Amino acid sequence: MPRVSVIVPVYNSREYLGHCVESVLNQSYTDFELILIDDGSTDGCAEICDRYASSDHRVRCVHVNNSGVSAARNMGLSQAKGEYVTFVDSDDYVSEGFLTSAVGLMESDEELDFVQYSMDRFNANGIFYQEESDDIICPLPEFVSVAKYWGSVCASLFRARIIEMYDLSFNTFLKLGEDQSFLYGYLTHCRKCSKQSVILYHYRSNEE
Repeated sequence: MPRVSVIVPVYNSREYLGHCVESVLNQSYTDFELILIDDGSTDGCAEICDRYASSDHRVRCVHVNNSGVSAARNMGLSQAKGEYVTFVDSDDYVSEGFLTSAVGLMESDEELDFVQYSMDRFNANGIFYQEESDDIICPLPEFVSVAKYWGSVCASLFRARIIEMYDLSFNTFLKLGEDQSFLYGYLTHCRKCSKQSVILYHYRSNEE
């Protein structure tokens, strides 16, 4: 069984998909599975996903009718076999040490149930925002009071057993705020949480 399940919902992101997938496959931590959920793409992403799945045993691809990012992430969760779960959007990418750092930190404290890293935002003109944060590891009540965490499931590592135990999923009826809904539901069941200042997730501002 892989230690980490990396879930990537894919929809019409052909221009950026290769960069995203390669950033996961090139992680210094190698005990993971990459689950690509092709959400009814019409721009050739489906074929790209299939090529990666046929060329690397760590990659699995599931094709579904277009139902939105929440349904795609839920499908990913239903396929995940890892002890830990993380999400990457198909037009973003992660730094090489993301999984090594996240898994190492989580395993350093058996009560630590959530780790989130800082991120930068960029567009075709370059980086226009870099998140600033302190390194924090603390019990949940203190974490929600003092940590500068952002309401996205990306750049984060979750324990699969908590998701399974409390039957957590993304609300497919929400068009905005689906990340926050899942994240806050998950945090409710955490003992300790961490926000790390190092930037290991790179968010593409993509109007498309």
